[in-house]
Amino acid sequence: MFRLRRPLRACLPAVILGLAILIPSPAARADVDSVQGAATGVVVTGFAGEIPPTPTVALAADETSPPAALGPFTDTAAGTSLPGFPEVFSTGALSVSAFAGDLSGEDHAGFVEARATALNVNAGGNRATASSIESTCRATGDGSTGTTVIQGGMLDGQPFGNGTPAPNTVIDVPGIGTVTLNEQIRTDVRGSASITVNAVHARYASGPEGIAPTDGSAEAIIGQVVCRAVGPDVNVPTTTTTPPTETVPTTTIVPVTTTPVQTLPRTGSETYLTLGVLALGSALALRLLSGKNAS
Repeated sequence: MFRLRRPLRACLPAVILGLAILIPSPAARADVDSVQGAATGVVVTGFAGEIPPTPTVALAADETSPPAALGPFTDTAAGTSLPGFPEVFSTGALSVSAFAGDLSGEDHAGFVEARATALNVNAGGNRATASSIESTCRATGDGSTGTTVIQGGMLDGQPFGNGTPAPNTVIDVPGIGTVTLNEQIRTDVRGSASITVNAVHARYASGPEGIAPTDGSAEAIIGQVVCRAVGPDVNVPTTTTTPPTETVPTTTIVPVTTTPVQTLPRTGSETYLTLGVLALGSALALRLLSGKNAS
């Protein structure tokens, strides 16, 4: 049976630790733990008669909520008007909805959405009208977004606010007050993504130049939606861990200088040495021949 030598066994903990350091860990994920959403068609305050939030829906859910708690939740109303002053404010059909999903995963996918729509809106004695006003919002682990779409908008007989107005567009309307289109109140911070969108927020002027009561203020909100996502890493960008690039050592080639072999000049002694060797060889040969003849 193959066994590791003792020195190798002693090195194993260090090898395992080294591998644990070298292997990249999974990227951090942002988990949406809970969401809240709400939508309201219209609300008017400050007049002798008021319009409470009509219609309205809301939801609150977390990772443990049953599917039924995620919606969609919807509501509708045939229309509404300011009690006693229908010429000041009235609407046609109203609809609202809110729903959520994907809260069970440990990621950014958890979300909540809300939508509010008002048709045939009339404000200020037919001075300001619109065939459709809609607001939407969405909140996820990556943040919150919202938008407003107005169709058939008219002010004093001229097209007004149609399409998707820029967020927080404020317009001064003489005789009515100020109107904010696509009003957005957004708070995206670490751990929470939240946004409130008011498609149209009218703040009525008071006194002789306005239509609000002289002793107070009045306002109307058309198409309000609220979305919020909460979690420990909400609004923290996900990161991907990339293994470090292997660095190949740079090899420096050092040039080698070759010194040529020096040729020494002849001195003449080499010739004398050669002659001496030949002479010695000749003497030995003669002596051998002499001894042979004598025998």
